[in-house]
Amino acid sequence: MATTIKGSGTATGMARLVDGVKLASGLWLADITDAIGVATFDYRTGAVPEFTFDAVDRDRKLSRRGLLREGTTLTLEGDVWQVAAVERSYKGDDIWLTFTARSRLSRRLRNMTGKRTTEKTTPQAWITAQVKKAGGKAVVERGAGRMRIVQKPGQTVLDVIASIASDTGVEWVEVDGVIYVGTPWWAFTEDLGLPTWNVRLDGKLPQLDTGNALAMLDFSSRSSADDRKNAAEAQLVVESRRGSRVRPWHLVNVLKADDADNGDWLVSGVGFDEVSGSASIDLLRPLKSSPKKASQGESQSTDSGLADLGGDLEPVKDSSYKDAPRPANWSGRSVAAILSIYRNNRGGLGGHSIVNGCLWYAQEIAGYPHIGRNPHVLWTMLPTSKRHANRNVVPGAVLLFRNSRVGHAVVYLGGGLSLSTDYPTTGKWSIGPADEIERSFGTLLGWYSP
Repeated sequence: MATTIKGSGTATGMARLVDGVKLASGLWLADITDAIGVATFDYRTGAVPEFTFDAVDRDRKLSRRGLLREGTTLTLEGDVWQVAAVERSYKGDDIWLTFTARSRLSRRLRNMTGKRTTEKTTPQAWITAQVKKAGGKAVVERGAGRMRIVQKPGQTVLDVIASIASDTGVEWVEVDGVIYVGTPWWAFTEDLGLPTWNVRLDGKLPQLDTGNALAMLDFSSRSSADDRKNAAEAQLVVESRRGSRVRPWHLVNVLKADDADNGDWLVSGVGFDEVSGSASIDLLRPLKSSPKKASQGESQSTDSGLADLGGDLEPVKDSSYKDAPRPANWSGRSVAAILSIYRNNRGGLGGHSIVNGCLWYAQEIAGYPHIGRNPHVLWTMLPTSKRHANRNVVPGAVLLFRNSRVGHAVVYLGGGLSLSTDYPTTGKWSIGPADEIERSFGTLLGWYSP
């Protein structure tokens, strides 16, 4: 089923995209239901590009017609997406729906499973060939050398690419149908043909290139001599009219700031919705690095939290929590992507209050759909196929605890470490042992699959 999305103007200057969903039959989604929610877009390194939106299926008309189910193809301003997941909540004759759409190229790579071993090949040759089979293009940094690449039963090509990236010390990102794999330093210094955007921090639009000018709303930066990966990190908030066109590994040229902040920055993530009028852009200045030789001589089959911790975090000795392999159909963010978001949003996400918001925050940073009012109630709502009442946890999963009728939610990073909104009671994101969280918040209910 093919679906076309087109925009219609709003007072914010950002098109209400989902109002213009057109189905292959020629029907507009707005003709079927007038209860369509806001679309939220997320682009990150080490994660599949995606957008989500809500709708109400009045009198179950969408359900009866079989519209907008998993696998439905959508096109948006030249980008091709596919509906990857549909959450349903039944409200009498109506069904409340949450749709998650991901890029078609990434979905194809996720569907390419199998068992194969390729001897003495470079990551560049293997990744380029597999992405080409999926109908896309790959640009891969040279230098990792030949290695033995193993794709295990049930493992997807996208999982193998992520494993190779982790094993060789590089990152991956999809930008407009192209998979880029390399170090952030390579993306920062190499001419990849991606856009450079200009932003002035005195509130005026840059005059150098008004076509690629961003209107700044807020900018904050942090530099540290102790960071082993980046010389500095920053978060830029801009008007979404142009900010919504920025993608990971684009460059942003900062003007009219302090000397320490002036100049080029590398984009590592972009998030925005269709009505807020602003886009949040994560920036960094990477330190010089190059791909390393694979430590094991082959790709690893799991998304290990320890492999993604980047060397500045250590596993917890004698932790009661153990890392479980990531299933082939896992749809949450990688640990590397979760840590990237955390490091650029230590004071919270999106300006929302952290008070009583642990479940919202854990789901947001883990890349889970927003469901449930609190951890304790959510655990009782989940189907048994998604509930795991044990301590063998997939890194990147949401852990649920019961400390009264509300409970607490955190993100498991691997190695016995967890990411919590109030560890112990700071009101900010902090990383600490999952066992200490349990001692503070009571019984472990378990963890659940996205």
